[in-house]
Amino acid sequence: SSAFTDWSKNSIISFLKNKVENRIEYGSFELNVFKGGKITDLLVYDHHGDTLIYSKLIHFQLSRSLGSLLKNEISLKEIELDDGLLKIIGYVGEEDNSFTHFIRQFSKSKSSTKKKFKLELSDIKLKNFRHFRDRRETGVREYYSVHEGIVKVEQMNFPANYILLNTVKLTGPSVFISHDPNVIPPETLVNPDSVYSCNNPFIIYIKKADLNQGSFAFDRTGNDVFEEQNKDHMDFKHFSVDEIEGGLSDFFYSDYESNGVLHELKARVNKKLRIQSFKADKIDVKNNKTSLENFSLETDRSYLGDSLYL
Repeated sequence: SSAFTDWSKNSIISFLKNKVENRIEYGSFELNVFKGGKITDLLVYDHHGDTLIYSKLIHFQLSRSLGSLLKNEISLKEIELDDGLLKIIGYVGEEDNSFTHFIRQFSKSKSSTKKKFKLELSDIKLKNFRHFRDRRETGVREYYSVHEGIVKVEQMNFPANYILLNTVKLTGPSVFISHDPNVIPPETLVNPDSVYSCNNPFIIYIKKADLNQGSFAFDRTGNDVFEEQNKDHMDFKHFSVDEIEGGLSDFFYSDYESNGVLHELKARVNKKLRIQSFKADKIDVKNNKTSLENFSLETDRSYLGDSLYL
């Protein structure tokens, strides 16, 4: 009935208001307790009033009744995001970034129940999704986008600060990482061990990821233009890679470290140098160190196999 549907919608809104202090706005909210719902122009602000989450259109399907809200749980079979944005800002002087600050609120409760929040979700579908990370204290900005994506979720545990993904398939993923040369990273000013002191960072673990028609660009010179450079070598301060086809497994990602196994990858560097095959038993990226263990790199002109620590 319409009365039950209205009650269900109000229950979801009240649930979110009880959980988070962030301001939330939306255009319209349609709900069918049997088929799921649709939300347009969803906008979630971060704790400083900047954009945290936006989606032009969200479709979701329920896997259990909304009565699970009374148990501090939400169960979704599938969620689809169209024209979405996740913007994460690391504010100077704050240990938690804007997303972690938002997520931590779900492990707290203003209600009488002491049961920890639980989100069950099976599938995520992305269309024209963007992700922006602004690490203001270090001058690092990361821009991610994907044309289409299918994500199979195995487990989400917000109180424990981790997400376990079974498979990720991305079409048209694009990554641009920029280091502002005018910002002096904190680790060069103080004891590095005292800079990143968060004891429980948010973690994403991916068992298997497939990338198609991808691109990657990196710059620490202040130049965000990547034209054909007409050279057969890589400048590690300014380069681009496109036509990426390949995959990762056992990929671990947090604010402070990422690592995984790189499987057969093909790409083109600086729109000229062709990589026929690139593999690595382990890629490990930390704030001030990058390593490739037992890697092999084959181009149309050369072959290299070794381990590298930078």
